[in-house]
Amino acid sequence: MFREKIPARQLGSWCFAAVVPVLVRWMSGYPWPAVMAVAVASGVAVWTVWRQDGDRSDKLWILRAMFATLAAGVLARASAGSWPGDNAPGVPLILLALAAWSAGKGSSAAARVGCVLFWFVLGLYLLVLGTAVREVHWRWLMPSKGDIPWMGVAVALLPGAAVYLLKAKGSSPRAVVPVGIGVVASLITGGVLSPWVAAGAMDAFYEMTRSLEVLGVARRFEAVLSAGMTVGWFCCLTLLLSVAAEAVERHKEGWGRGTIYAAAAVAGGWVLLDMRVPEQVFTAFAFLLWTIVPLTNNRKKDRKSA
Repeated sequence: MFREKIPARQLGSWCFAAVVPVLVRWMSGYPWPAVMAVAVASGVAVWTVWRQDGDRSDKLWILRAMFATLAAGVLARASAGSWPGDNAPGVPLILLALAAWSAGKGSSAAARVGCVLFWFVLGLYLLVLGTAVREVHWRWLMPSKGDIPWMGVAVALLPGAAVYLLKAKGSSPRAVVPVGIGVVASLITGGVLSPWVAAGAMDAFYEMTRSLEVLGVARRFEAVLSAGMTVGWFCCLTLLLSVAAEAVERHKEGWGRGTIYAAAAVAGGWVLLDMRVPEQVFTAFAFLLWTIVPLTNNRKKDRKSA
């Protein structure tokens, strides 16, 4: 159940639903040139990892499982901002519980849920971005300097962690399209709010939607966007718990389900203790374990075959 492999198209849909809402939340307040550079680099890295052939087993499986657990805690903590007001730790803990329940059914079942939610996430964000284009002040789209969205980099690399669930060498545009949506969201958010207002907002994309009139019911639509963000956090946490389970299961058969619940409990503890990790450090580990390690392992396998 926890060693099932998922076809590229199905896994790509799951990654799309997991990455887009979270990525947009972290990239929309940053200058679009920095976001574009991050998107290109992350997209190339993910595409390269997915195109590698062979068994991506490695000796760092414990570290991969531990980091996926840490990532679940870090991202769950941030999910409290999906709804207006102070929702910590309630919303993060509920999402972790739901993600553990979904992941506990097996990666294949969780992927099918992700495929269904893909269409909801796609439609929602296309509607919001399409509506917001009319409100863009084009003079505010001039390139500007700013910080690098480090957490956005880590989230953009998440499909690289999911490659261990891939059934066979392949590619799915749905795994890399999210970084393009992140760029568009950064452009439009800065164009609607202005780059300086977007940079100072806690969640610039959400703030932007509050100024829009979507079908004439802007405030009512905010709840729909919050629901879409919540769906994204749920898919993201489910994917991370599944990655942790896969890492342990392939080396300790029968331990996958227990790993999911243990990882969810540890992530919940991270939320309750309100712990933090430097964004640059978190992103460095994401790049190492979700990009460098699978590529390195594949090259070692190729040399042995030769």
